[in-house]
Amino acid sequence: MLERCIRSVAAQTGVDSHDVRIVVVENDTAPACKAIVEACAAASHFPVRYIHEPRRGIPMARNRVLDAALAMNADHVVFLDDDQVAHPTFLAKHLDAARRDGADVVQPHIVPIFPDPPPFWATGDTGVVELVETDTPLSERLRGSAGTCGVMFSARLIRPEGMALRFDERLALAGGEDTDFFARARSKGAVVAWSRLPVVMDEVHRSRLTYRRYVARGLAHGGRKFAHYRETKGFGAALRKHGPEVASRFVRGVLQLIVAPLFAPFDMRRFKFSALEGGRNIAIAAGVLGAIFSLQYEYYRQIDGY
Repeated sequence: MLERCIRSVAAQTGVDSHDVRIVVVENDTAPACKAIVEACAAASHFPVRYIHEPRRGIPMARNRVLDAALAMNADHVVFLDDDQVAHPTFLAKHLDAARRDGADVVQPHIVPIFPDPPPFWATGDTGVVELVETDTPLSERLRGSAGTCGVMFSARLIRPEGMALRFDERLALAGGEDTDFFARARSKGAVVAWSRLPVVMDEVHRSRLTYRRYVARGLAHGGRKFAHYRETKGFGAALRKHGPEVASRFVRGVLQLIVAPLFAPFDMRRFKFSALEGGRNIAIAAGVLGAIFSLQYEYYRQIDGY
């Protein structure tokens, strides 16, 4: 996966006038991928730098990228995970979209790639790459936050004289550090937009396409949501805002699970959606309840990969 990802960046077109540099951060206690990175670097016309971050946690690795970007005096930062492949025009279209929209953050069009054959609980289309030259009006594409799956953002978000943002390392294995990062950027005035112009393919591992993993994401999300509000507004405010959600989410989830089998004979897509969302809503309720007692489920303690 890692090799495909690096080679897809090295194969970018339409960026000859830009100084593109590739930074690869390996996030594991012992380095294991340096040889792969060096082999890719030898074949890349863009400089490639390898960094080992032994502290396990996605925000730790992302902050090492930010450090490298600041040291290089970069104008923009783009994030790709090792299970993602960038379309050849990915970077050029990102820059076009940012200039056109005056955006500080651009979230690309993400195309999921499921295993063949797709697992039972996989939903949505897979591998459908549609290249476009225009977007809908910006007002329809503004977002309150973004994820790091192929995102590009202005370095003013991380410069000391700018917003001086960092990924929250307290969320090491819980996830959600990306939405937290970009939500804080949005609160400081950053323009966050989604665009269909840049395209990235996201290879979804089979182990993540199970009912249990889908529901587990909701458990982590519920805990993070309560914890974030508690830290910014206080425990009482968080309890008033999200406390009632425990009951409402639980009831909604139970009803969705009861209704789901009724769709199975004639509409499997609706059956899957109702069953998945039912489990997820119950898990969100459990996550919020756990966070009230300072418990947080760590979704990324389990590694999904090849």
